[in-house]
Amino acid sequence: MTGNRGAMVALGLMITFFVVATVVWVNIDSVPPLWDQAQYLQESEILYHTLRHRGPVAFLSAFSETLKIKAPLITALPLPFYFLLGEGHLSARYVNVVFIVLASWYLFRLGEMLVGRRAALLSVVLLNTFPLVAGMSRQFLVEYGLMTLVIIWMYYLVRWQRGEEKRSSWALGITLGLGMLMKVTFPLYVAVPTALALTQKALRQRSLRQTLLPSLARVAAVAIPIAGIWYFKNWSSVGGFVMKAGYGEWAHAFGKGSVFSLRTVGAYWLDLINFGLGGYGFLLLVIVACWVGFWLRRSENRLDVAGGDFFLLMAWWIVPWLALTFAVSKDVRFSMPYLPALALLIGAGCMGIARRRRLGMAGLGLIAALTLFNYMYYSFAARPGGIELRAAGLILISGGLSWARPPTAEHWPNEDIVVMVAADAAQRGVARPTATVMFSYPQLNSHNLNYLAALRESAVRFNHFWSPATESPSEFALRVRKQSNYLLTKSGLPGKGLVNEKSAEALGLLHEGGLPFDRIGAVRLPDQSEVTVFRRK
Repeated sequence: MTGNRGAMVALGLMITFFVVATVVWVNIDSVPPLWDQAQYLQESEILYHTLRHRGPVAFLSAFSETLKIKAPLITALPLPFYFLLGEGHLSARYVNVVFIVLASWYLFRLGEMLVGRRAALLSVVLLNTFPLVAGMSRQFLVEYGLMTLVIIWMYYLVRWQRGEEKRSSWALGITLGLGMLMKVTFPLYVAVPTALALTQKALRQRSLRQTLLPSLARVAAVAIPIAGIWYFKNWSSVGGFVMKAGYGEWAHAFGKGSVFSLRTVGAYWLDLINFGLGGYGFLLLVIVACWVGFWLRRSENRLDVAGGDFFLLMAWWIVPWLALTFAVSKDVRFSMPYLPALALLIGAGCMGIARRRRLGMAGLGLIAALTLFNYMYYSFAARPGGIELRAAGLILISGGLSWARPPTAEHWPNEDIVVMVAADAAQRGVARPTATVMFSYPQLNSHNLNYLAALRESAVRFNHFWSPATESPSEFALRVRKQSNYLLTKSGLPGKGLVNEKSAEALGLLHEGGLPFDRIGAVRLPDQSEVTVFRRK
């Protein structure tokens, strides 16, 4: 690793390792796509069929209107994999294989400039073994792609700051446009470090006309047309959605308590540590922070990040960390785009400690080996009731790390349900049948049933039946009759929530004859419960 060639070989081996592990994992796992994933997949299939049957003009028109309230880039990314490998959830998840390569490559190149070659290599290992990053690399969600685009933005921002203005500003424009199409919150992760870099550049050169304005014009000239493909039509709906999801009724529905409650904030931080960084990553961060605080006054013992670059890395993570900590709706996966900054800080600190301590490089090797062992354990070997190591609330080794779980090979009969409803509707001449799903279950819900219907190019639509708590049984029964050709209920305990409470009410009305539906079939689920399909008389 002392030379560029050795570093490239080491980086190539690392990327190959994580790519192979991800490909093996997604080929074993057969859990159906969950809520958001299924929605993205459904829209992706619709776009693919539009492109295949109606051509690129119709595809661009459909893309400009897809999702309406969420940035749609994720829905278009699997299309090349559908052409090459065939349609399906597995093909779509190969998108993240590309992102693993891009994120690792650009993080290394960014780290080379900021913290040095060896620290950059260690940062690549750390980032890919953070439980949240590893888990998201196997799911069809926007977070991994968003994190990758943030890394690319930071790379070209540093290059622009260091003098490569024209080429880097064009690259920043492309990245900004794609970042906004990936998720509307992209600016949250890059705004402050960008403002810091712009300020430093302006103070050094003192000429806005010669440096900043031409660069900003190039960025805008590229970013606005790219992002405008979708935002020109949907800016009003996405603005309303952001307000509701960030601060309004939807945010409070998914919130975990008062945003200023110490218990709520503490629980979020603990989840971020255990399920985001992982226990090992957090311990390394604490060690580095203590070392920097203790030795920073000694000129021969400083963090291997130049002053301005250190503040750039701090600005990268501290602002979104604060914003998410005190947000109404908290989800650990939203933290992903700033985890690369922590990986670089930990990598730089560990390398600085290792160079000043006997057997320091051997210690780094041991750290890398432990992190890779933990990665392989929670990725493939962990089982409920298996090896577990906890200390003071930290999860060091466990089989339950939220997104970072082993693959599950079990058959879910979701497609059987879609086939049953579609076949019955075709037999009875129902052109656009509507099936109401009277329960909410992670592996079986209206979203992934609609995705399977879109995959088959079926006209069946599955809906959730949202009913006010104050609605009387007679009003409830009337609305079900009016809105549903078919009805799906589930036995057992489908989970908490108003939808599942209404499922029990629907079952009672069906048994009492208050809903004019006949049973046409049932399928068994892996949890030993049963989904029953009813047809309106």
